[in-house]
Order: sequence, then structure tokens, then C-alpha cells
Amino acid sequence: PLKKDHTKKMLKLAKDLGIFCSSNFIIGFPTETWDEIRETIHFAEELDADYTRFHILVPLKGTKIMEIVENDDLLNKSYDHFNETATWLSGSIESKSKEYTSEDLTILKAMEWDRVNFTKPEKRKKIADWLRISEDHLMKRRRTTIENIQINLNKFNDRAFGCSGNTATRFERAESALPLFERVDSAL
Repeated sequence: PLKKDHTKKMLKLAKDLGIFCSSNFIIGFPTETWDEIRETIHFAEELDADYTRFHILVPLKGTKIMEIVENDDLLNKSYDHFNETATWLSGSIESKSKEYTSEDLTILKAMEWDRVNFTKPEKRKKIADWLRISEDHLMKRRRTTIENIQINLNKFNDRAFGCSGNTATRFERAESALPLFERVDSAL
């Protein structure tokens, strides 16, 4: 099991030695609650790595998690083990949670990635330097990433539900989605 205090100490030690530290977190496990997801994101903030990525769980064939997902019939109909792009666009697991949808996770992942990495100007500069790009180019990448999330959710909803228009208007939970994301901002 992950020892949070030890992880924080080791990351700080590495940063103090001048090592650029990147962290990765997986959210969207089948039994994960919204509060557990928020706890993961809060830990990512506390850890304060130089660059942080959030990923939505993609179960792999032959693993225990795939067995659980298949047994509980949670595998997304468009899941394609050999097509990462299709799987990324539509998500791998259908959320059975009453607290959030698969689309909520996709939006949360993008918004928290943006907030955790790019709120502080000194962190933006450090990331741009690490990527060997200008801060202007980094800002363009940020915008493109967020825009692509919306475009991809729109494409998924068009395929899955035959809907068109803005992503937010296509969620069956459109009225409940906004309070969900307001809660994200106020939770920390």
C-alpha cells in the first residue's frame, strides 16, 4: 500500500536535489466514491509534484480489475483493447455510481489537470522549461487539451445517444452536473 507521508518525503528529497518530478494518478475504479476521487486529487495537490497527470482507469485483459469489470458488466460497449484512442474518447468503464458518470470523470480529469498544473505562474514556467517550449505554446496546449475534451465528449454522445450540440446540454444529468462540479471547487 501507498504510504503517503513516505511518498511526500521522497518527492521533496528528489525536488531538493533538482530532479523534475512528475506524478500520475488513476481515478475511476469501479467501487470508487466521489469523495475518494476528491481525496486522490487532494493528495496530488499536497504532493506538489512538478507536473501531475490524472488518468481514468483502463482495465487490461488478463488482470483482476478486468475480471471485476467484466463480471459486473461495467465495460463500455465501445471499449477496444487495441484502439487506445477509441477507448480514451469514450472511457473504458461505464460508471454505475449515482454520484458521477463516466463523462463527469473525463471532465474532472481535464479540469483538475489544468488547475493543479497551471494555476501558479512559477509552476507553468517550470513545466514549459521541462517540455522545452515557450509558455505561450504551453498555454495553447492547455486550451487545445480542454477544447479536445469537449469535442471528444460531443463525438461520443453523438455516437452513443444520437445527440448534437453542446456537451453540457447532452448529459442526461445536465441539471445535476453543475452542482457536482461546483462541489469539486469547494471541496478543497
